[in-house]
Amino acid sequence: MKTTQIFIDRSRQRARNIFAWCLVSSVWCLICLSVYGQTTSIKNLFVQSNKFDGKIVEVEGEVIGEALKDKDKVWINISCAGSAIGVFLSDENLLKEIKYWGSYRQKGDIVKIRGRFYKNCPFHQKIDIHAQGVKVSKRGFPRKEFVSSFKIKLAIVFFIICLTLTSIYFIKLWRRK
Repeated sequence: MKTTQIFIDRSRQRARNIFAWCLVSSVWCLICLSVYGQTTSIKNLFVQSNKFDGKIVEVEGEVIGEALKDKDKVWINISCAGSAIGVFLSDENLLKEIKYWGSYRQKGDIVKIRGRFYKNCPFHQKIDIHAQGVKVSKRGFPRKEFVSSFKIKLAIVFFIICLTLTSIYFIKLWRRK
């Protein structure tokens, strides 16, 4: 009877230890995910810059413009919902995944940037993100230019009007001399 009681007590203690370990692990995972896995908007970074200053953040946006290279370091810009921010990459190899850069002629790749946000960067004296990782979450594409036939006809009419007025002006100028 005594050995059975000891066995039951040990089993209960093991179950309590496993439960405590699971509870502590779950809380730790939730804390890590809430601090490090937090995706925020670029606009939110500007609005709550004191909250995010010096912390690891993850933002998502369209790559715009072109990469500005300086030796082995690179600057890129990302934009989302009317807000844009500069991203500093210390490793040029992080750009290899990016295929489309946002411009008038093409929609840029949507990227997730993970890095340290600075309200006033000690190295660059401006608001920026020092990227630790870049991941393309959605591919961009070339935009097709389409001009409606109405706009083409309207442009031809205005061209003829301008050409006529210019001709009249030069004819009057020529007759005065």
